[in-house]
Amino acid sequence: VGESARWGDVRSNGGPAGQIGSGKNFTSDEWWQPEIDKLATNFFQKLTADNVARFRAGNLYPAVRAPVFSRFGGNVSNGFALTMNHTNATGIIYFTTDGTDPRAYGSGAVSPSAQSFAAAIPINTPTVVRARVLQGANWSALTEALFNPPQDLSRLILTEIMYHPPDIGGTNGDDFEFIEFKNAGTNALNLLGLRLTDGIDFSWLTTTLLGPGE
Repeated sequence: VGESARWGDVRSNGGPAGQIGSGKNFTSDEWWQPEIDKLATNFFQKLTADNVARFRAGNLYPAVRAPVFSRFGGNVSNGFALTMNHTNATGIIYFTTDGTDPRAYGSGAVSPSAQSFAAAIPINTPTVVRARVLQGANWSALTEALFNPPQDLSRLILTEIMYHPPDIGGTNGDDFEFIEFKNAGTNALNLLGLRLTDGIDFSWLTTTLLGPGE
């Protein structure tokens, strides 16, 4: 709104008719909206490809293309089947579902927790899928998405609180504080993405499966 008002208030003198500087008001419909449309339909549409090309020219981005997910995360139904593909002539897609990188840190080898993609991956609990293409000794960039099938979190109950226990020797009692949760349901629950926000600030940032009765 502020930018629209700025374009509508500006007025210049001289210049050919129909051009900036013609002495006409820069109205939002004639000047501002066409500029927004041009950015949305032209500039932003190719911005990613342009920047990737610049990075590749500077040897800052791999030539191997990252895998493409059939759906890029979000809310899905139980049993959703995730597929992947890549547009490289050769290469193998490696993926993980435990939140780790398919490429082993440091060595560049395939991570022990990674699998090669061969068939659709069923998603039944909240899952972070990370994938890369390995072509020879070269890895692609990382494709990562969080998938959220429905869970019955009413079965996740708080069973115990250890609040402010006494000090033991030179150890502050606060080090022994804990909160215990239990899965009282019959299906495993993934705590990934859940947060404690009132009084305690804690987030589950990785896949944390809690089996029935655990």
